[in-house]
Amino acid sequence: MHAAANPTGYARTPAPIPQQWDSPPASNILPYRSRDRSAARGQLRDQRYTEIYDRHLGPLISHFAARDLVRRVAGAVPRRCRVLEIGCGTGISTEHLWRALGPQAEIIATDIDDAMLAHARRHRGRLSKVHYRNADAQALPFDDHAFDAVVCQFGLMFVADKARALSEIARVLRPGGLVAFNVWPDARENPLIGVMRRALGTHIDAPTLDIPASPFGSGVATIIDDLIRGARLETEEVGVVQAIVERPDADDVAQGLIEGNPGLRRLRTSTTNDDSAVVDALAEAIDAAFGPGPVRIPMQAVAYLARNVDTASANYAPAMATRSSRPLSMSSRPPKAFI
Repeated sequence: MHAAANPTGYARTPAPIPQQWDSPPASNILPYRSRDRSAARGQLRDQRYTEIYDRHLGPLISHFAARDLVRRVAGAVPRRCRVLEIGCGTGISTEHLWRALGPQAEIIATDIDDAMLAHARRHRGRLSKVHYRNADAQALPFDDHAFDAVVCQFGLMFVADKARALSEIARVLRPGGLVAFNVWPDARENPLIGVMRRALGTHIDAPTLDIPASPFGSGVATIIDDLIRGARLETEEVGVVQAIVERPDADDVAQGLIEGNPGLRRLRTSTTNDDSAVVDALAEAIDAAFGPGPVRIPMQAVAYLARNVDTASANYAPAMATRSSRPLSMSSRPPKAFI
């Protein structure tokens, strides 16, 4: 097993922002029909937040990072494998994983949110060998050594007891098995977060605003290292992915961030019964920061791959991968904080 030399840093030479815009499939984009924000938003107000997430927030934050994460996973597991996904949400990352792994892989996609799971079953329930079920990452309802890999797209950040969750992940992994997850880097690498914080500061109380701001908090590089080691896992690869994500306009982005954000669902009851003013304020700030539509927003995520190094089993296989995988080189500069 070979661990990355500096498992908490960025690439020595960060990859340049791609020139082509990283947009999701057209079928996932809800067409913008009017510059009248109130009229356009009125049609969405009655939709479930999962629909808004899938069509607005998911294409903004999930597709580019999911493509990167599943590429890394596909290069590090056998073709015939059993994979557990934690925090599958509406199934965006599940579908990317399904396409990357191929027909021999079985995927158990889990989430603690029944509404998200219901949406995933409705829209992505026909993916072959994909099974959806409710499961808490802190108490996984699976046998020991049941999976070749565990994948988590932007989910571990929001688990209350992360050490317990990673211990559970290690328990259900076969010896030599892979865990792959991604997180947000410093807000300076994702300027949209700074725009969001400033715009919402006068509309949302501090505890609520903290939900999207700092799931891990400061000193995250050390926290992640300690969590991985504490679960008796060994870091294998850390990589950074950058993209420019294009969305139709600022209102599309603001609606996704507010009305489709699971962490801000309580906004309607905790702060106001009408979030129109909040969405408007954020849309205006996004307009000012990134210009009129189509809005092109730089995004960045950090992916971690680690192995279960438990050698107690006779079936321990250090070299699980049957496909080539090339880790990124790391620098000594760790991320300061994750959002």
